[in-house]
Amino acid sequence: MIRRNAVLLGVIWAQVALAQLAPTITKSFNPAAISVGGTTAVTLTIGNPNPATALTNLSVSDVFPPASFQFNGFGTTTCGVGTLQNATGLLTVTQGTLAGGASCFLTIFFRALTPGTFVDTTTAVTSTQATGGTATATLVVTAAFDTAFQVSSAANLALGESFIDITNDGATGAPLLGPGFGGAVGNICANVYAFSPDEQLISCCSCLVTPNGLANLGVIRDLTSKTLTGVIPTSVVVKLLATSAGANGAGTSCTNSAATATTATMVPGMLAWQTTTHNAGTTLPAFSVTEKPFRPATLSAGELASITGRCAAIIGNGSGFGICRSCQAGALGAAKAF
Repeated sequence: MIRRNAVLLGVIWAQVALAQLAPTITKSFNPAAISVGGTTAVTLTIGNPNPATALTNLSVSDVFPPASFQFNGFGTTTCGVGTLQNATGLLTVTQGTLAGGASCFLTIFFRALTPGTFVDTTTAVTSTQATGGTATATLVVTAAFDTAFQVSSAANLALGESFIDITNDGATGAPLLGPGFGGAVGNICANVYAFSPDEQLISCCSCLVTPNGLANLGVIRDLTSKTLTGVIPTSVVVKLLATSAGANGAGTSCTNSAATATTATMVPGMLAWQTTTHNAGTTLPAFSVTEKPFRPATLSAGELASITGRCAAIIGNGSGFGICRSCQAGALGAAKAF
């Protein structure tokens, strides 16, 4: 009888021990690299590793400094309740009961306000039965002017040329390397996509820009001189996407890279400025100038697939229409410096 009771107690003890497995917590930013003004989704996932025992009163919190992040709303959630105090940036997630073997998640959206590398860690996830660990994820926020994807527009082309000046600030390589200092490092491909007002991709091409190099494109001269549609639009939207020219920027060619760009090859370090000259008629001076930087933008997976896929179709067409001219050395039309 004593031995039987001991066995029963052992079974009961094993069941209690199994019930004490702590909840798990994971965290992720998507995307994990954005520029100032860009939006990222933060997802917290709570799991119950006990196969048959529920955990109750689950709770975890996280802090997102309000000086660096702007709360943009809650996304899809399967956890019970998520609350955020805007003044302090304190996020609290609670889940009443989580069945054995189950998990739940909560997603929130933030807009980045300041540049930097943010290593963010939650509190330990707790439950009535046991306390688990923390979860850490890293978000990289680049300065607004230094981002891989940038957008601008050129309006009323009939009034004058618009020049796009592009430089490589050396963020992805050592500027001292280059002519006379060894092999190429940090070269980027400035991939150019020009759209007509009805959202057709009318031309695309790629330009190699070395660290500290400077190149230019003319919207009329290079982007609309041989459009895919055969029609010169009255205005265009221009999108630029910087990718690494080969591994570590050691490549010396960007042939067709606008059609094959991927998230993995995107790099910072491209600065782009647009100068538009306006014909002022008979008045003096005969031309006026409008200058503006390209606006940083967050590139979605759908947009990346769209611009590269359309460019690949243009190149595959083989007619030469829609392939804009390559960049020329130097800057044109700029009265302001980067």
